[in-house]
This record gives sequence, structure tokens and C-alpha cells, in this order.
Amino acid sequence: MVGVGIASLRRGLRVSPRAPYCERMLTVGVDLAAEAANTAVAWLDWSAAGASVRDLVRGASDDVIVGAIRQAAKAGIDCPLGWPDTFVAFISAHRDGRLLAPEDVAGRDWRRQLAFRVTDQAVRKATSVVPLSVAADHIAYTAMRCAGLLARLN
Repeated sequence: MVGVGIASLRRGLRVSPRAPYCERMLTVGVDLAAEAANTAVAWLDWSAAGASVRDLVRGASDDVIVGAIRQAAKAGIDCPLGWPDTFVAFISAHRDGRLLAPEDVAGRDWRRQLAFRVTDQAVRKATSVVPLSVAADHIAYTAMRCAGLLARLN
């Protein structure tokens, strides 16, 4: 949304496009959360004059999200759409009883490779900001370590 905050959206701020548009277009942005109460949807009308917010809904249900995306020419969803490959391989191997334990199951670098996508790691390196992990929260790190320890014991 070109770095525009919610307060500005409520005031009906218009955003000028970087390139001229030939026709009108509706786009939808979804700020997805685990629960509808924390999910928001924004509808933006684009024209040669720029963009304006048509509507903004907080507490958006799945039906609202699906309906909004179906009516839009383009849509964006702010949510990870997958898990790190290393995490998927780790969980699958653990489930199947074929996990090979790494040398140091207590090592942070090993767990970070499981918990963070390549883009997350690049963001952390470039900005020193630690993104949210799509794969793990605090207790999951302990579970990863335990799975590695159990693999070493087998």
C-alpha cells in the first residue's frame, strides 16, 4: 500500500501511482491473522488520478475475504504462504522415524535454519530485525531440540 498507515487510510488519503493507468482497477489487500477479529481487508480503487480507499473492514471473516478477492482485479495477502524447506524435511523425517541428528542439536544456527525462511534470514542480516517465524514459536524450539536428541538416542 505504498507505506500508507491506517490513520491515513481513514482520512481518505489518495495515493498517486508511479506510472499512469489507462483504466480503472480494484485491488484488495488482506492483513491476515489467525483469527477473524484481528484480520483486516482494504479495497482500493485505482485510476489515472491515483488510488483511493473504497472500504476498510476490521474483523474480516473468511467469507468477507473470499468475496473481496473474487471481485478484485488483483489481490495481496500479508501472510507466509509456506514453510522453510528444511523445516518441512525435518518434520517429515521426525514423523517417519528417519531423522538424522545434527552434530549440535542445541545450536541456534541449526534451529534458525528450521524456523526461518531464506527471506527471513536475509531480512535479519540486513536490518537486525528478527521476523516472526512461520514455523516456530518459543516452545517449538525446545521441541526441535528434543526431536534431535531423540534421533541421536535411536
